[in-house]
Amino acid sequence: MEAASWLTTLAASQAGLVSDWNGQDIIYRALLSDSTVDAIDYTNIQGRVYNTNGDLLALDAADFFDGELERPLDFDQNGNRIVSSNTDFFSGVAAGGGSAGDTCGNWDDPNGGMASVGTFVDSSWLVGNPSPCNTIKRLVGVSPAITVPIPEPSSLSITAFLTALLAGPGRFVPRTRR
Repeated sequence: MEAASWLTTLAASQAGLVSDWNGQDIIYRALLSDSTVDAIDYTNIQGRVYNTNGDLLALDAADFFDGELERPLDFDQNGNRIVSSNTDFFSGVAAGGGSAGDTCGNWDDPNGGMASVGTFVDSSWLVGNPSPCNTIKRLVGVSPAITVPIPEPSSLSITAFLTALLAGPGRFVPRTRR
């Protein structure tokens, strides 16, 4: 999962979402589960979840992983709507944020087995048929918490997570609101 997270961070950096990235540290976490780590724990979502267009997807981690989002995950790291015929992404995630079981040998075996996939075009994003591991699918990444000042007069801030989607197979990144 670390390699997938590195790829999502790379894609975020290339989209201008990570400033001064050193090329090594993982900033974005891939939305994946395997036999040892559940996506709900790995992503560590602490607040609201938005897509790269700035649309609210979920109120918190429990809402995000309940299997039904407020709207589809349908924007890439550049904020462009995903309209291609390839709208599936590797996840291995079941409702509740745990492992769905099919994870290409814990994401280490690209040539054998099956992987659970999600879809960008449906708000029931966790619903998807397993796909062979040697097919090309997208990844989804989750940014770290982003603190946004609340407009006056308060000095409080809110915490938000942004999801990031790959622009093409194998690349994915979140986009911050400015």
